[in-house]
Amino acid sequence: MSGLKWSDIVDGARHVKDKVEKSIRNFVDGFQASVDLRKAISQTQMESRRQMEITRQDIEKERKAHQRSLEKMQGEIREMAERHHQAMEEQRNAFSEAQLQQREAILSEVSSLKDWTSEQLDRHDAKFEAITQRHEKKINQLEDDVQRFIQQEQGQEQRAADLISGIELMMDEFQAKAAIQKFAPNDIQEDIRPILNHAISNFNNRDFQSSLARSQDAFLQLTRLDRKVLQKQMEFDRLYNTTLDAATTFLEMVRENRKIKLEEGAYVAELDYWTRGQYSELEKTAQQLKAKLETEKESPGFTTEKVRKILEQLETQEEERRTLIRTTIERVYSSHKRAQLADLIERALGTQNFRVVNQGRGFEGNDQRGSYLIKLKAGDGAEIVAVITPNEKANTNSLSFNTYKDKSGEGARLGRWEELKKALGAYGIAFDNAGASVQEEGIRELYDVEGLIQEGKLIPEAVKHKARMM
Repeated sequence: MSGLKWSDIVDGARHVKDKVEKSIRNFVDGFQASVDLRKAISQTQMESRRQMEITRQDIEKERKAHQRSLEKMQGEIREMAERHHQAMEEQRNAFSEAQLQQREAILSEVSSLKDWTSEQLDRHDAKFEAITQRHEKKINQLEDDVQRFIQQEQGQEQRAADLISGIELMMDEFQAKAAIQKFAPNDIQEDIRPILNHAISNFNNRDFQSSLARSQDAFLQLTRLDRKVLQKQMEFDRLYNTTLDAATTFLEMVRENRKIKLEEGAYVAELDYWTRGQYSELEKTAQQLKAKLETEKESPGFTTEKVRKILEQLETQEEERRTLIRTTIERVYSSHKRAQLADLIERALGTQNFRVVNQGRGFEGNDQRGSYLIKLKAGDGAEIVAVITPNEKANTNSLSFNTYKDKSGEGARLGRWEELKKALGAYGIAFDNAGASVQEEGIRELYDVEGLIQEGKLIPEAVKHKARMM
């Protein structure tokens, strides 16, 4: 027997499977192949620079507030406050500059969202640790100098008064910082204010040495709080920026990748069509996550942990994107196989004098995602309707036959069915009385007409109606 056979479809299906896997590697694994990331990376780089400019503006705002406080200070506290501010500003600037350089460098090395974000965070951790250690020496030196200042015996009253006044100014300055309002909103009043109040009480009781000691404690606690908050801010920023980079790139990539090319560009698959709207839902969720990052960043309740959860959601979204692309590719090829199988049925039944009726084959409702129907008619008026139905959960197809208008007796009908099975068998489609179960590459079940009539539930009513109307 010459011509296309079921075994040819099976062999072709194996070849298709290889093409599916190749397509999945191209479109699913990372950001390669037809996905043009240049626009996504450009958007992310612009966002990185915008965030950097906001950080610089915040630093400048705090610098001016510090300068106003400094102008009101007297004595050694002025020098100590200035040294602390300079150390903090240097550390924050160093971190921000390193982060910007790192973000743009990593964008040029993007391979996959999960690996990218993990690598970003690992590099951030190492860079953060290096910057912190580099500035630790200045901080330790300042604390040593503060202790030596307190131990001096001359001019204790004036030095205590200057120290109390200066710490009051520093507390007001620090309390106004956005980072302290976000990460330690109550610490100054609950932990440091009582210490300073104790120093004021000592001063009023003319115990200047104790007042200096308490004031020193308040100063050290205040500067340590400032450093702790800066560390929390840096941790938040590095996670936030990594997450925002991921959200920006992911969303842009989703938008740019709504269609994928198969068969070396001969066929373009619309992801939203083949996933029945799931791809649009994916894009909608990505938009919501990005909007949440942008609108809630300054909110006191928008914590590092909440940002981390968004990053985890993005990684889940990336897995879903991979699944949807895989699903699309598999459904496209499953749809193609339904049309191929209809060709095979037409050829096989043609040997039994069956011909396809006018407009008697095609996808139900012209929807390539749905069932494929083929209606054939013999010279004596007998009709056969074959329905190839997809199972979208498994991306497989089932094949069912039904007969209509067969006026011959039961014996003749059974004889004809045996002849039909023989003709189909010549093309590699095998049946048994119970209905053959065929596992070859997605054609899951083949039912004979007797089983179909007995069970009466293998073809949906809508499909039966469509078949009768053909």
